[in-house]
Amino acid sequence: MTQFMLCVPRSVPVADDVRLRSIESDPWLIPASKALLDRPELAEVPYLTDGASIDDLFKAAHEVVLNGGDFSVTHLSSVLRQMTGRCSALVIWWAGDWADLPVVNSTEDLLRAVDEQLRTPVGDVYIRWESL
Repeated sequence: MTQFMLCVPRSVPVADDVRLRSIESDPWLIPASKALLDRPELAEVPYLTDGASIDDLFKAAHEVVLNGGDFSVTHLSSVLRQMTGRCSALVIWWAGDWADLPVVNSTEDLLRAVDEQLRTPVGDVYIRWESL
């Protein structure tokens, strides 16, 4: 299941229930940020204020869509919509597999891609979103 997310914030907070921590707290993410982001020094790691992980958001949304539910009403969809309004870039991937992520530039394309990828049995999401 999707495990990691990095963002380059334009404003803080990036979502109502999401806070950021320095990428320096998670040094294994530094190579990914350098490879994926135009400004890796600004990369931050999002986390949920209620103690859940980003992974938990993806797991819950995966469960919803696999049971025939609507992705647009999930907590993940809400968080991603907020983040695209408050970040200049987002990258999402699983494990060490962050090379060659597909790139999208609109919120709608991001949400559509996440929805489609969650509908697979494994539900891993690999995507890079950059605002234009």
